[in-house]
This record gives sequence, structure tokens and C-alpha cells, in this order.
Amino acid sequence: KKINCNDLVTKVCKENKLNEEQSSAIDRCLKFPITMIHGPPGTGKTKTGAAIFQVAFFVCLGVVKFEKKKKNKKTTGDNTSNYTLMNKIFACAHTHHACDQLLEYLDKLQLPQDIFEITRVGPVHKLNRNILRYSLDYKMSKEWEKTKMGRGQKKPDAMWKKEFTAKILTKSSVIVGTCYAATHLLGHEFDVIIMDEVTQIYEPLSLLAINLLGTLDKKNSSGLGQKHLILIGDPMQLQPIVKSSKHKMENSYFSLFENLVYSGITNVDVNNEHYSKKKEIKYKAHFALSLPNYVLLKTQYRMRPCLSAFSNAIFYSSLLKNDPSVIDDDNPKYQQIASILNQLETNFSLVNNHKYEVMKFDSILLISCNQSEMESNEMHGIDSTRTSKYNICETQVIADHILPLVFNSGVQNDDIGIITPYRAQVRALKIAIEHSTQNDWVHVGTVDSFQGKEKDLIILSLVISENGLNLFSTNFIDHSRRMNVSLTRAKYGLIVVSNRDTLTSCTLWKQWLAQYNFLKR
Repeated sequence: KKINCNDLVTKVCKENKLNEEQSSAIDRCLKFPITMIHGPPGTGKTKTGAAIFQVAFFVCLGVVKFEKKKKNKKTTGDNTSNYTLMNKIFACAHTHHACDQLLEYLDKLQLPQDIFEITRVGPVHKLNRNILRYSLDYKMSKEWEKTKMGRGQKKPDAMWKKEFTAKILTKSSVIVGTCYAATHLLGHEFDVIIMDEVTQIYEPLSLLAINLLGTLDKKNSSGLGQKHLILIGDPMQLQPIVKSSKHKMENSYFSLFENLVYSGITNVDVNNEHYSKKKEIKYKAHFALSLPNYVLLKTQYRMRPCLSAFSNAIFYSSLLKNDPSVIDDDNPKYQQIASILNQLETNFSLVNNHKYEVMKFDSILLISCNQSEMESNEMHGIDSTRTSKYNICETQVIADHILPLVFNSGVQNDDIGIITPYRAQVRALKIAIEHSTQNDWVHVGTVDSFQGKEKDLIILSLVISENGLNLFSTNFIDHSRRMNVSLTRAKYGLIVVSNRDTLTSCTLWKQWLAQYNFLKR
């Protein structure tokens, strides 16, 4: 029995408890050949992507009835309410973590694997164990154990691997992997490509994956073609890392998402000078809302209102709203983190010296240190011509004062994240934490590596002091996208360890201090 497509979309949205914008995103993905879903932090963009998959599965099964729009004499043949058929899907992202996150959502849907085979392409050692059974290498090893050849040979030969890989990839309805996996999929043509965290992928790499779409069938009854490209990301978070100065001059560090949005807004050639200058202006989400194939997810489900307020105002033009679930003061995890912040404020206030200064505003705690940072021989991750930095005072504050109290309060390792802009500080923190607490399971990483992740409590170490302040370090820690990622990883509490005088010299951080009344104290 065939299902009406509108009824299917309504059913999937209800089952997944999607809000109005998330539901609209699914509807537009079926109507337009290219859809851009702008998902700010905590707005459920990966969950939305999984729901899009769920609808696509039923469409692939061929049980969906598509209604044709009646032609209106007053219109010029607009058929945008029609839906088109999907058969083979490729889901990709820039990182293995983002791919695994999407696959975990798909796994929870418990879709019929006998009808739709899902295959994850990528190195086994980088995959989450919970979804290892979807791995191409895992399937290959299991198949090899069943074969007669497997009894006489320890490892399969290259020819067998090649034939089995081609068989699995041809059989699979859904393939998940990074954009680099597209190089292994040449010769396979897809009807749908979903790119998650697309704003972290520079445009040439995106085109490598998009090449798998083949050509659009313009003779399709809908007039829009059977191919669908779905881009999910946030242009206000970190953009692609491009080390080559030549490619930076050519704007290769902009993502396909940004290029499509801005070309739609400004209606100019992406290669001309005006286009390049236009992108220097701060991204405004409401500019893109007029595009019919653009959806902004406006409800955030991650952060306490206090934690989302600054980013919402500065980076998203105050368009975002908080779901009631993040305002629940009776949440046990929130109460636990709030108690820790109050205790830390008391403890540092009792230290009668000028080494530390502590300030608190709701779910945010600022601990100001007055010791200078040091340079490391370890090269900086973004600019290989500059050395990285670390700050011993900040590592001591975190390892000797903050973490012992956090652990004694019963917070689990998986609920804590420690982030910093500098790689040398990551290394210094890991050494100090292991020495002080005998615990090496806490997640410590750079801000850039933490995009797409969230923790109940985030500790942010900014490293730079007033003595080490220069144009490069100021631009680095005051980088709008890096700052946005830094401030939007925490769910219930954020501890910032830095030098307050230094932050007053940074344009955006000074605004942050003013927002939470940290300037007047």
C-alpha cells in the first residue's frame, strides 16, 4: 500500500519530535535539488539529518505516492511542491566523529537492514565500537571467515578484497564516510548526497563528493531532477583549515555552503572582487532566510540560557530561542554543576593574594590569572611558521584546584571537556592533570578539534596574558568563529581560565566581559 508523501513526512516528524524548522527542513529537502540547512550549536542538525534519512528510506522502498501540483495559469510553471524519487544515498562529513554521530542516529531508528544495507567507509581504528558492524572492513573480515579460502589463507588477497568491496558498495543503499571516501566510490552514482558539518569542508573537497551525483535529470516530471544535495552546517562556526597562502587568496577556505548562500544573496559572480569583499562582512542569518531552499534551525536544546545568550546576540542576530528543557532548574546535572561553580567561587575568594581573581555570573565562572604564558617548540596547528604557547599558571589552576573538586563532586570523566586554542597547552594540561589527579581519561583538546561535541561542564583555557599579547595572538583568540565554538560546547556550566586584562584588549572578548558584568569588578 502506497503512503502519501505528506503523510510520511508528518509521521516521521512526529516520531522524532521535530520542531517546526526541523520539519520544514525535511519538506524542502524533498522539494528542491539543493537544500541548505543552517544549524547553530545545539539546534539538532544531526538529528534532523537522520530524520531526512528516514524519509529517504521509505522513498527508496517505492511505497511513497507523489502528488503532482496542479498547474496554475497565473504562475510560470512553478512545480516546487512536487517530490522526486531517491534510490542510493551517500552521507559524508569532514570528520570521522561527525560521520559516527550521524550513523548512531540512524542505528537508533532500527530501519530494516535486509532491505537497506548501510556501509561505513573508513579506517576501523577510527570508528566508534557501537557501530563497528556497519564498517566495510568489518563486513569484509566476517565474509572472509565464512569463505572456504579463509580456512587455508590467513589474509585475503588484493583481488578478493577488490571484488568484495565492489559487491558491498553496489549492494549498499546508504554509504557513510568522510568526503575523502568519495575517492573509493568513483563509478558509483548516487541520487542523494547529505553533507553534515559542511562548513568545515573547503569547496574543492565538497565537489569531490558532489561529483558522485552524476548529472541532474531535467526531464523529470517535477522539473527539478531526481538528484538531491543536502548541505547541513553552521557558517558561524569554524571554517575549513587551509594552510596554503595561495589558496587563501583564491578563497578556497570558504565552504560550498557559504558560497551558495552568498551568491544567492548578492547575485554576483563568485570570482569577482565584490564577492570576495562581501564575505568579509559578518554573516547575518536573516539575509539568507529569503532563499526558498534555505532553512535556519532556531531552537537550541543544549545550553542554559545564560550560556547561549552571547553567541545568540553576537553571531546569530538574536534569532535563536531556548527550548523549555534547558531552563529546567530542577535538572540534577545542572544542580550538580551549579554547586561546583559556587564552591569554586568560594574557594578562590578565600585565597588572599593577587595571583587569582574570580568572578561568577549564573552558569559562567571566570578565573583570572596574572602569570605570563611561555612559548613551545611545538608548531602551531594553523600556522606552521609560529610556535605554540602554554601557560603554567592556568594548567595549575585547572589540575590542582578545579578538577579535584569536580571529581570529588561525582562528575564523570565523559561529562567534562577541557579546551584551549593552543596545542602546547593541550600537552601541558594532559601532563599536569595526570600528575595531579592520576586521571588521564578527561577529554582535553583544542577548540578546533571540539567542534560538533558537547559536555556538561567545559573548562576553557585561553593561555595568552597581557605580556604576550600581539597582533597574531589577539586575532587568534578573538577569532569570531573560534570564540563561538569555545562558548557553545557547555550544557550546564562554563569555566574560563584566562587573564581579564588581556581579554579587555580583544574586541569580542571585551563584549563578552561586558555582557556578564565582568568589566565593572
